[in-house]
Amino acid sequence: MLHERAAQTRISAMNVRLDEPKHLPISERLQLVEDLWDSIACDIESAPLPESLKAEMDRRLDAYLQDPSRSLSLEEVQRRMKGGQREFGSRRRRQQN
Repeated sequence: MLHERAAQTRISAMNVRLDEPKHLPISERLQLVEDLWDSIACDIESAPLPESLKAEMDRRLDAYLQDPSRSLSLEEVQRRMKGGQREFGSRRRRQQN
């Protein structure tokens, strides 16, 4: 219950702060967004990766190194995404059959 109230207070405070820039000209709001995005990018670059993400990246690299033919090229992924094809494992299944 206390945690919910604290979260609600933070959300309310954020809403008040988010209303303030609405009065700025669009060019200034865009600059504010760009500055905020840049600050997030800097923080992300310096943040350590969680161990679970490192392990998943290692697993995927190992799978690729064991059999690169099972991977999709960037072009194939983009083609499938543009075509609305969500099932990326279909190539693998066709190759295994």
